[in-house]
Amino acid sequence: MVPLRSVLLFGCLAGAYADQAKAQHPDLSAEAFVVTNIQTKVRFQADGSSERVQTTSVKVVSQAGVQTWGVLGADYAADNEHVDVHFVRVHKADGSTVETPMSNVQDLPAKVTSTAPIYSDLKQKQIPVKALGQATRWNTSLRLFRTNRWFQASSGSDSISPAARSS
Repeated sequence: MVPLRSVLLFGCLAGAYADQAKAQHPDLSAEAFVVTNIQTKVRFQADGSSERVQTTSVKVVSQAGVQTWGVLGADYAADNEHVDVHFVRVHKADGSTVETPMSNVQDLPAKVTSTAPIYSDLKQKQIPVKALGQATRWNTSLRLFRTNRWFQASSGSDSISPAARSS
């Protein structure tokens, strides 16, 4: 026969474990989308340039998620940056994968340039995501490369000096 204390202790521990498991895996079915992964890798060079590669994966749950992520945008300063889109893929519930053609990527002025023309070098790559719908998952990989036209490291010292401007 099992003592009553053991049963009560086991019941309390099982209840606490169930609450903890529920907290670790919340119900996300009411959300428009769920970001499942964002990975950013940054590499800096001695000449002041840098490279940032960002990989993102999002599960779209509802039509509101489709409206939110239907067009992706990557802002950059055209004067010293450029964006390469490696891929944009949609994984459908039936297991098929649809890749957005790179010919769909548009290079547009950033929204702020309409109200503040001084920021005219700000651009945005816009990527309309092909075949995005409810119960789909999309992932993308973007590379932002930044050159440093204004400053460069001086050889043999830790100081920074203005780089020569090209005409």
